[in-house]
Amino acid sequence: MRLQEQYPYYLAGTAVQANADLVVTAKYTGDLATRAALADAATIDRAIAAATESFDEMRRLPAYRRQSIIEQIIGRIRERQDELAHVVCAEAGKPIRDARAEVARMIDTFRVAAGESLQIKGEYLSLDIGERSAHVEGICRRFPIGPCGFITPFNFPLNLAAHKIAPALAVGCPFILKPASATPISALIL
Repeated sequence: MRLQEQYPYYLAGTAVQANADLVVTAKYTGDLATRAALADAATIDRAIAAATESFDEMRRLPAYRRQSIIEQIIGRIRERQDELAHVVCAEAGKPIRDARAEVARMIDTFRVAAGESLQIKGEYLSLDIGERSAHVEGICRRFPIGPCGFITPFNFPLNLAAHKIAPALAVGCPFILKPASATPISALIL
């Protein structure tokens, strides 16, 4: 499977082909595999602003919508699992069997997050540990913390990105992902 000649980065869900400055080499041959758009400092500032701006809307998404979004992602991963495995093989140098296992593990990670999106609840706490607090009760409430920034390494470019993205989506946190420069394409496809 051949990679595209170049890949955009995504800013607030929009593909941006600002340049093709990031060279990605095929790990088996050392040859040019593809190029990717490289975000500059101003783009990163815009990404942070977009994540901050979208937080209020994202945190208000009901659990069933967050779960539905994650399930849509799982469906798209399944549709493109061969492509994703070949990309990991090319950019990370993994044997195809290991690359396919990474894609399968990523699907599992998103499946767990889909289930957890419905389980994020608070809890009731009885605080009657002494005479003074005999009738005191507490309520613990869970809520999204806010926009998140993720930096992922090269060794498991899909699965380690999934371990960041899936939980963020499950709880309603917008995020900014900076994949490893050596293996950005799998994360960009994701």
